[in-house]
Amino acid sequence: MGYYSEVGIKCRKKAFEMFREVWNEHNIYPDVVLIDKERNEYLIAWNFVKWYSKFQEVSAITEVMDKLDDMPDSDIEAEDGYGYTFTRIGEDTCDIESRTNNYEVELWVRRELDIDPEWKVLDVQGGLHMDLIDVINEDTRLWERLNNQDKLMDSYLYLNECKNSKENGMYQLILNGTELWYGTLEEINAIVKSMCTRLEHNDFLGDD
Repeated sequence: MGYYSEVGIKCRKKAFEMFREVWNEHNIYPDVVLIDKERNEYLIAWNFVKWYSKFQEVSAITEVMDKLDDMPDSDIEAEDGYGYTFTRIGEDTCDIESRTNNYEVELWVRRELDIDPEWKVLDVQGGLHMDLIDVINEDTRLWERLNNQDKLMDSYLYLNECKNSKENGMYQLILNGTELWYGTLEEINAIVKSMCTRLEHNDFLGDD
């Protein structure tokens, strides 16, 4: 079966052209290529790939990075120049490899628990298993009660299930008809609990 990695290279224009020439020559086409037109930077990514140094295709990419490391600083630092950052994330938790010739070309890594949205949240206070959606809905109602007391105009906060929420696990948190957050149930749950906590301590933004 082998050992698999996720590989990403963020780079500027001239470096991107060198990487593209090599992947075309060696048939190591990335799974995705993204561009940030404002920063004139590119992100090249391979998902679930056997990134072995003994493979000719991988060695070719490494040789490009070696060449980029030897470029003059002025060319590396140019906005359309040869700056790059390489990151490989292996299957093992601590297996992260990174190299760069320009620390301004940033490529961040985040490891997180993969939690199935169908899992139930344990309410440790009541000893009950509650659906995370129910927990969020309960907390949004709590926030409304806390926020709207002694207020002339009521505010409303609620969780909105989007068309593809069950497929991609992404939901909206709506405040007064405007999207406050778009993300996972876990993220929204943390945000709503923080909002309630701030109100309970009279520290919510907008209070006198």
